[in-house]
Amino acid sequence: MMELKLGKDEILENYRDELTDAEIYAALARVESNDKLREELLKLSQYEVSHAEFWKFIAKQAGIDVGGIKPSRFSVTFSVLIRRLFGLGFLVKLRESAEVEAIKRYGEMVRRKALGPYTDRLREILLDEVSHEEVFKEEESRFEAFIDNIRDAMYGMSDGLVEVLAAVAAWRPSSPTPPCS
Repeated sequence: MMELKLGKDEILENYRDELTDAEIYAALARVESNDKLREELLKLSQYEVSHAEFWKFIAKQAGIDVGGIKPSRFSVTFSVLIRRLFGLGFLVKLRESAEVEAIKRYGEMVRRKALGPYTDRLREILLDEVSHEEVFKEEESRFEAFIDNIRDAMYGMSDGLVEVLAAVAAWRPSSPTPPCS
């Protein structure tokens, strides 16, 4: 067995995260209508599969069985649902924090050489994770433009309501209202 500066739980978590990401990208590719984006999602899924294989190898080196580890079905289903309801841009924003967390975690492992002789391969995986975000830049900018349009519409409606309410509040009838009999 190899001596690692990493616990069993960390290895299993990284393995499951990569499996889950591979499944998410594959599921998103199945529902994507844009051919170019579908192809990119399938490529990302394959990258994540290779990352999971790396963690499976590390687990084997550490004497850890990963046979019972499966991707998070909830995360996969939730991601596809969010994609269908709100679009890929919104999903990208939601997943961004998870990606940033993985990048930080892997960066820390590289810094402290937690995987000994396999640290260089982890560095490559870290660079893959960073490059994944580039695929979604266009979708993210479309989503931000969409949000800007919604914000502008809300401000416009708000201004209109303020003007109408101000006019109504300032309106005074010229003759007093007759008393009730």
